[in-house]
Amino acid sequence: MSMRCESCNFVSKGFFCGLDPLALSGINENKVIHKIKKGKPICLEGTTSHGIFCIRSGKVKITKKTENGKESLLRIVTVGDLIGHYSLINNFTYKFSAIALEDTEACFIDKQMIVDALNTHSSLAMALIKKFSDEMHECDERFSSIVQRNVRERLAELLLNLSKSFGVQEDERIRLGVRLTRDEMGSMIGTVNETVTRFISEFKDEGLIEEEGKTIYIVNEDKLHEFANAGK
Repeated sequence: MSMRCESCNFVSKGFFCGLDPLALSGINENKVIHKIKKGKPICLEGTTSHGIFCIRSGKVKITKKTENGKESLLRIVTVGDLIGHYSLINNFTYKFSAIALEDTEACFIDKQMIVDALNTHSSLAMALIKKFSDEMHECDERFSSIVQRNVRERLAELLLNLSKSFGVQEDERIRLGVRLTRDEMGSMIGTVNETVTRFISEFKDEGLIEEEGKTIYIVNEDKLHEFANAGK
């Protein structure tokens, strides 16, 4: 199965979309589209990295095993995001697992092809540098949040970030288009299941959010912003 990057339905969001035509042509000729069913891995922690994946559709959770073998959710990636780019230069194994949260399509590009393109096309090298820089900034922000905010504030911030990335406006409320367990939410903000459950209940009692089954709706975004910014 093949589809040129220029004609991709998500052309405005992809990492490679801003490359010059020559560099993009090389990506087109060498990518392979993988279809991954919900719950199946794209890559597994500890296995050898042979290239990178660019998410074409779907949502993927990035997880890592803790010392006691428990799964910790690091982040969620979606359309246009990369997986495996930290292992491009060195022959690293994956330090994480990537699991499809829903049926997903990902374009795979061989590591050697990317390395050769980096040596030839400055636009790709600059795009990758910017990608690393943006992600380092995001990591700094997350660390700062854990240090400066209490758990209630961090949970409010997480819900707002999920709304920004995956929110769908429905009448007077915002539906979060990704479903996470209490454990997964806890691992993202540095706390435990029970604490997340308690604050979710408080947010519902205070009219900030609603919950239908496993789906969370934000009904008072302004108040959530007040809570999230309290630690600044």
